[in-house]
Amino acid sequence: MSELPANAIFDIYPQSFATTTTIFQAEELRAVADLVSGDVVDLGCGSAKLATYLRDKSDLSSYLGLDASAAMLVEAQHLLVNLDDPRFSLLHTRMEDCDLTGFDWGVCLNALYAVADPHAALAKIRQMLRPGGQIIIATPNEHLDMEKLLEESKRS
Repeated sequence: MSELPANAIFDIYPQSFATTTTIFQAEELRAVADLVSGDVVDLGCGSAKLATYLRDKSDLSSYLGLDASAAMLVEAQHLLVNLDDPRFSLLHTRMEDCDLTGFDWGVCLNALYAVADPHAALAKIRQMLRPGGQIIIATPNEHLDMEKLLEESKRS
């Protein structure tokens, strides 16, 4: 895989992002952790905060955190070292470029707004899932047409 272009927005504040969690974010992470099981891919994982909410889940087979920001993944790696659990891993890539498959769950929390083409990213996420796999998306972008994304996610 070729070197990824620096994502300046996410590369400036990885430590603050990793060490700060709002009440809303904690509730969101807990809710997602309660739903997912099996093989989970966290798209735009940032500092991989979701991993801490998944570590005690006996029905979790694997967690793969993907992020385009190398600086965020440095913080995520610190977290995973502390978890010391072989089910957790990271990959430096953009979700649009990932060709992995076989996941039960795709999770994209507060990251879809940052991709250049959210519709292409959603199609790629759908390809990563096993038949019957599910996607959880949360996004702060008020201009992102979630109805259209939902419609496109149902296409075969």
